[in-house]
Amino acid sequence: MRLTNIRPGDIVLVDDGLPYHAMVVEKQRGRLRVRPVARSLAPRTVKAAWIVDHWRHARTSFRAPD
Repeated sequence: MRLTNIRPGDIVLVDDGLPYHAMVVEKQRGRLRVRPVARSLAPRTVKAAWIVDHWRHARTSFRAPD
């Protein structure tokens, strides 16, 4: 998967042998630093090839009511 659209705060599905969901902490060159969501594991670095799916973090903009 391409990492161009993935930003810190987004959720990704990682499959490095055992699939799990993780939150992106930071982008590195060709890799992502992620923190697993449902496990009590420390942040880890994953390759782009291990990213199976991606969900954007909701970025809402404030709009004044009419």
